[in-house]
Amino acid sequence: MPGIDQVPIQNIGYGTLIRLSNDLKNGTYKPKPASRIYIPKPDGSMRTLGVPTTRDKIVQKALMLILEPLFESTFSNNSHGFRPQRSCHTALEQIRREWREVSYFIEIDLAKCFDKLGHKLILESIHKRCSNKSLVQIINKMLKCGYVNLQNASDTNLEQLEGTSQGSIISPLLANIALDNFDKHIENLILPKYTSRQKYTKAQMSEEYSKATKIFEPEDYELRDHLIKSRDVTTRQARQIVQSLKAKQAINNNIKYTKQDEQTERLWYVRYADDMLFGFVGPKHKAHIIISEIVAYLQNIGVDININKSGIKHHSKGVSFLSYNIFGNYSLRTKYKNQSGSQKQRVRRTTLHFSAPVKVLLQRALERGFFMSNKKGRKINYKLVPRIYDKWLFLEPHIIVSRFKSVINGTIEYYQGCEQRSDLYEIL
Repeated sequence: MPGIDQVPIQNIGYGTLIRLSNDLKNGTYKPKPASRIYIPKPDGSMRTLGVPTTRDKIVQKALMLILEPLFESTFSNNSHGFRPQRSCHTALEQIRREWREVSYFIEIDLAKCFDKLGHKLILESIHKRCSNKSLVQIINKMLKCGYVNLQNASDTNLEQLEGTSQGSIISPLLANIALDNFDKHIENLILPKYTSRQKYTKAQMSEEYSKATKIFEPEDYELRDHLIKSRDVTTRQARQIVQSLKAKQAINNNIKYTKQDEQTERLWYVRYADDMLFGFVGPKHKAHIIISEIVAYLQNIGVDININKSGIKHHSKGVSFLSYNIFGNYSLRTKYKNQSGSQKQRVRRTTLHFSAPVKVLLQRALERGFFMSNKKGRKINYKLVPRIYDKWLFLEPHIIVSRFKSVINGTIEYYQGCEQRSDLYEIL
């Protein structure tokens, strides 16, 4: 998409590149304002994008080829957004591989991250790794260069005092450079502070939970005998039913399953661009302390959080991260010691569950016109049925099939990390 000069990349010739090279050498290069456009977001608001001119895109790509090798090796392993050999799937795989028995999820979503990052923070971070003053000056000019809305003259700002234009080639790299300071702060101060130095071991059952679920009261034995007579179950099955009822009652009384102290506390961290997720093993009041310390640091660097998308959630309710539903269901399961299945062992699951947000995907497909509601059924349980996609109505049949297939394959590939991929059958 061309910028305010309306010059496509195909029109850039050898002469233009020579003149651009001379301007960069002489220090006379001056980027032009970006063309501002708006695209709708799922929540109904609008996202602003700044499209630079073709000449500026070439310079930004050249700067990216220089800066990326300098900073890539220094970036945090917990950062996965807009980096080579990293993606949403690598961030999710890190959570699946490392996080165990998470008690609470801490969500941090930055509000207008690209628009609020301070120029001083970005330039100082670049200067630490790159001492070339002319290169830093070019980046400074790009940051201060404003934007022009060709459809609304009042929406114009020719001098930008903060932020980097979202939509440019180099802005994701500049955001990672600036937020790398935050990553280092989390890794060097926050994570060690709320993570026990002792080697991770499986959490032990608390004495309160063991006492609350143990069968030793007279009424427990009366209920067991009643179940044996009324339901015609074995003594072992009746005992398991009584224990499950006592376990539910313990949960309702807010009795924790695991023994919680400072020796069992753990804190993990993953960031993808401006979406951050923490996994904490410990009490909820400490999770509130953690999020307050994180917000305080972000405010010091001039970045606010999105209150509607940030907060603390219990593992049973789960959290939505990178369009995946992540939750902890640490229930007991049967583990067979041999292939014949004769020897069994009851173990407690410690890993997290990953699932696809089917309802969200269906609603999104409905809004985009791939489905329509079947009003013939009951309004409470009406179903969605496929419909003709208006935008593709006049295309050749084989092209329509190919495009539908690309949408389906893209959905399947993205949610390949789900444990029950059969949930996607409702969409496909």
